[in-house]
Amino acid sequence: MSFTLNRITLIGSLGKNAETKSINKNATVTKFSLATARSIKEKDGTFKEIVTWHNITAFNFTKSVTDQLIKGTKIFIEGRQENNSYLDKTTNEKKYSSEVVAEKIILFNTKD
Repeated sequence: MSFTLNRITLIGSLGKNAETKSINKNATVTKFSLATARSIKEKDGTFKEIVTWHNITAFNFTKSVTDQLIKGTKIFIEGRQENNSYLDKTTNEKKYSSEVVAEKIILFNTKD
């Protein structure tokens, strides 16, 4: 098998407060959305900001970290991309979702 790598690195701002749930006695899952932005130059010379939203899932991070994951907080995420499929119960259609599973989270001191 050839060498492969599934590594995602993002720096962005939280779109809403993170939600943490216990999944058993010893495990938690935290979910939140992260916005990243880039600028593109329009034909008229002006710049337009393009925002991309990322769904983030983090397992077993400490409460001191997850309590700081509030809307507007700027963070660094390192993790892996996961793609999933599920059956939509209302339409009975197969749906697809994509998320970043965070393995490292670093909080910045600024919210700009």
